[in-house]
Amino acid sequence: MCSTELFQVSRIDQLTGLLKRRGFGEAVANALTKAYGNQIPAVALMLDIDRLKRIND
Repeated sequence: MCSTELFQVSRIDQLTGLLKRRGFGEAVANALTKAYGNQIPAVALMLDIDRLKRIND
C-alpha cells in the first residue's frame, strides 16, 4: 500500500465511507480553526453506533 492509500484507510471507513475517529478529529480541528478565525459559531456531532453491522445488514 502506498502512503496515500494508508492515509485514506486510516481516516475513512471503507464500508460506510464515513470518517473514522482520526479523520473526524482532523476535520473538527480544521472546521473549528476556520470558524474561530472567521468569528462564526460552529457545532460538531459525533455518533457511535453499537452493533453497526446488524443495522447495516
